[in-house]
Amino acid sequence: MAWILDVARALYGDAVCVGERRALLGGQAQQASDSVQGAAQVARHGDPYRASAEPPGALVVCAAMRWIPLLLGVACGPASGPPVTEIAAAPRVIEPVVVEETAALQAVDSAADYRAAVTEIEARRVELAERWAVGGEREAVLDEARELVFRSLTHELIPAWYGTPWDFYGTSQVPGQGQIACGYLVSTVLRDAGFRVERVRLAQQASERIIQTLVRPETIARTSRASAARALRPVTEGEDGIWLVGLDYHVGFVVKRGERVQMCHASYLDDALALCEDAATSPAFVSRYRVLGRLLQDPMLQAWLEGRALPTYLGG
Repeated sequence: MAWILDVARALYGDAVCVGERRALLGGQAQQASDSVQGAAQVARHGDPYRASAEPPGALVVCAAMRWIPLLLGVACGPASGPPVTEIAAAPRVIEPVVVEETAALQAVDSAADYRAAVTEIEARRVELAERWAVGGEREAVLDEARELVFRSLTHELIPAWYGTPWDFYGTSQVPGQGQIACGYLVSTVLRDAGFRVERVRLAQQASERIIQTLVRPETIARTSRASAARALRPVTEGEDGIWLVGLDYHVGFVVKRGERVQMCHASYLDDALALCEDAATSPAFVSRYRVLGRLLQDPMLQAWLEGRALPTYLGG
């Protein structure tokens, strides 16, 4: 049924038939059943990852994807694009935290601790902003800001969300409470790190537009029908840092520390929860089209220091 998805994307863009994408990736009868329920919710209530509801024609195509396999009595197979053997070549590695030190998780193991961490980050932002405004040592301030935000994201904020259940409509703002969708995990964590992003609007965008909101256009890397290793080359061949990765139907963080490259995201597969795992072997990293944008470049940090808003990129 992958060809029906190709028709939908050609006619209406990449952000259609999300539930069906999940069934195609999994290739299991239970996931196909889940996708029918999820797609029915989209048909009734609209898709929260689009600025507007899917056009009626798209719903017809998606409906065909839902019901034709069931009528034929067969489960959907893998979607066309990167071969499944790409992830079968190595065992999947699920890693509970993005940092070596387990104490990082212990520091933010409750809602109160998470709020305290967010408050401390803001206090440090204000201190650095005052030095930035004075001038004279701006390069040093940028370097300090980059290290502070990187450490805060990877040692405190992202690990705190580990284990929070994923849900297609999840909008939680508190780690461990309620459910969280992939886009909302990204926008909420960035907001809590001190970036003035539009949490809801940003979370509802296609993954590439989320990246375009935060990253200089000339530094964005795109690959199509490439292996995981090829797509991750800008990360593996670069310095330690944090990226956003945009996939056909998913978005998340990619973190490099030394030789370790992790994908940290609200996964809709398997146990469906927020986690960090080896990026190259993650089933969620399977995608025909991948976009990578390195976060914490100078323009993004300057906006953070000056308290400037980062308007959501809507195309055009």
